[in-house]
Amino acid sequence: MSSIRVLLVDDHEVIRQGLCALLSAEGDMDVIGEASDGMSGVEQARALRPDVVLMDLSMPRMDGVEATRRISAELADVRVIGLSMYEQSDRQCAMTAAGAAAYLTKSGPSATLLQTIRSVARLTSTAEGPRRHSAGPARATDPARGAAPDCRSVPRASGR
Repeated sequence: MSSIRVLLVDDHEVIRQGLCALLSAEGDMDVIGEASDGMSGVEQARALRPDVVLMDLSMPRMDGVEATRRISAELADVRVIGLSMYEQSDRQCAMTAAGAAAYLTKSGPSATLLQTIRSVARLTSTAEGPRRHSAGPARATDPARGAAPDCRSVPRASGR
């Protein structure tokens, strides 16, 4: 299997640097780009076509929810993992509705992040093509916190 191509989108440089160091130490992951806001993240995703985007939620110029919505609508083969300091279920539901394949908190263990990246990337590269994720570690939840919140009342994004 080829390396998993990852785009980092976070407005905090120290977070991007830490994530880059973590992912670069893995033999099966390559950080192919970085962006410091949602608008630049969408532009980078269009240009680089990563397998996975690690997307912060709160950023200038365009937040992670809108950036995820645009990437999901335009780039069906690119998977987004929401990565935020916020644990509130409404934020998780908003990211899921926008098309995120998973949502994790920055306070979670790095092993969970790495497992989720691999799971999402595997599902992206299946012979069946792009699809929504509904089970396993790639579901929209933080496994360290238990089951995903009930997002049925949140409107779903169209196109996926």
